Amino acid sequence: MNKSKLLSIGVYFLGAFGLTFAFSQLPKLTVGTIDFKDILCGWGPLFSGLVCYRVFKVPNQHDISLNGVKPYLTWGIVLLALLLPFLTIYTVSKETILISVVSQFVYSFGEEFGWRHYLQNATYGLNKWGRYLLIGCLWFLWHYSFTKDPVQAMAGQQIPSLIGIPLFICLLSLFSFIWGDLVIKTRSILLPTVAHYLPKAGGTVSMGIVVTLLILIQISWKRITRNEVAPSI
Repeated sequence: MNKSKLLSIGVYFLGAFGLTFAFSQLPKLTVGTIDFKDILCGWGPLFSGLVCYRVFKVPNQHDISLNGVKPYLTWGIVLLALLLPFLTIYTVSKETILISVVSQFVYSFGEEFGWRHYLQNATYGLNKWGRYLLIGCLWFLWHYSFTKDPVQAMAGQQIPSLIGIPLFICLLSLFSFIWGDLVIKTRSILLPTVAHYLPKAGGTVSMGIVVTLLILIQISWKRITRNEVAPSI
């Protein structure tokens, strides 16, 4: 790894960590029942990525965009993922579902832009497995910027650090590989955003349906795009 690439990755991580930490120290910024402080914490990686793109002139090697290669497919999945919670969750009010869906989707977009858009491009050319392990490690460490115990926060229960830390680094590295491959194939940052947001707000049924569709898209991508030249958007 050359010095300029290492610098662009290091500055990005420090920026994402520092911004999220700063946002986490703010008082509650609520409008109705939406806490914008939480959303801002998720946007630390996005803001840092935008700055680093400009400062380090990191090229968008994977041509990642909102629409991706197949805009109708992308937006169809997004709309389905946003609609399903209203059709499958009956234990809370529709207003509560709406607030959760909107806030968690926006939060997740901020994270995914940083880890899957900027950092995926910044680590371009690195060894495949080392690349995703690096992203997984940085992604895990970033959680310390707004919680003292990321393992407990992600697992929802106490797990000894000697087990929990390597376990969740492995899990986040695996997610980085799966969602990174999804981004490289589809070129859409919205699809990993959907996968990230659903466990937080979508419910089990919604998550099962959409994740299954994403897996089918991922494993059959060559067939879907057969005889097509992918546009750069």
